[in-house]
Amino acid sequence: MSRHSKNNTSLAYFTNAEREKLEYGTRKQRMGRDSMRNFDSCFLCLQTARDPMSCTKGHLACKECYFENILNQKKEFSRMQNLYVAQQELMQKEIEARQEMLRLAEVERFEKTQTSVLGVSGSVAKTVETRVIDGKVFKGIKTPEGTIFVPDMAALDPKEREKAFEDMKELDKGAKKASLPSFWVPSLTPDATPTAIEPLPSKLELKCIASDPAHSIASFKKLVKVNFTLPKDSEKEAGAIGEPSGEKGSKVCPSCVKTFTNGSKIMIVKLCGHAVCKDCYSRFIKGAGKCHVCDGPCKTGDAFELFIEGTGFASSGGMDKLGKRVGVAFQ
Repeated sequence: MSRHSKNNTSLAYFTNAEREKLEYGTRKQRMGRDSMRNFDSCFLCLQTARDPMSCTKGHLACKECYFENILNQKKEFSRMQNLYVAQQELMQKEIEARQEMLRLAEVERFEKTQTSVLGVSGSVAKTVETRVIDGKVFKGIKTPEGTIFVPDMAALDPKEREKAFEDMKELDKGAKKASLPSFWVPSLTPDATPTAIEPLPSKLELKCIASDPAHSIASFKKLVKVNFTLPKDSEKEAGAIGEPSGEKGSKVCPSCVKTFTNGSKIMIVKLCGHAVCKDCYSRFIKGAGKCHVCDGPCKTGDAFELFIEGTGFASSGGMDKLGKRVGVAFQ
């Protein structure tokens, strides 16, 4: 393509070169190898895992990081449980206060009725009737102009009392709004509704947060300690943190001595934790029913594949790793 065609701006649409210069619209790019975590890296601290442990889904992390994450989950569960109990106690106190207000309002209404403060002329009847309407108990007070029925608060359920109190609040707000139309008056300021905390389970369920959504793990004892095999030449020169002095993080299959990479399929034996490639697992372990490294038992289903983010190529799990940036698009 000539230079003139790349700089041509007389078209009715943006060319690819113009979009690259203008950063037009939403731009997508598949993440490369540098954006992928190594197969032996901790998903919490993103460093090479020390004393690596894995869940049965293949998510690898340091032993210390797993401990810290589980401890934080327990602390958060305890904090939310305390908040839930405190909120329930506060709601109970508020309900009791509302019920007391309803009782006082009922007493005040009854006293006003008996003393003819409500505008009832003549003598007030002393006979009080009791009727059941739609399953609710009402007290009737006879007056010369008719009978006034008042709900019996003592016979109402807590939910019905709550509804009656809300109706009184709405009427009260309407009266205040009619007399004080200014929205900046403190008495008319709406109350902030607190966030309701959902009831928590009776027992804490530990979760592995490496996946979305997080999956549950029974306990810390169910985690598998992963045993990687180092090359023989570097075993004697291994550092204090358990890494060879040559290629950093190089780990091999104990059978075929192939170096593990992000493109490898790695199988972990649950009981002993040895890491082997998938081909060697199918050839030596799956059929024999035991680990050929330590002769430990390995039945069907006693191994799982290590989760690896990929290499950046579509054939190695990099197709779904996309970076997006939203820009201005003129329509």
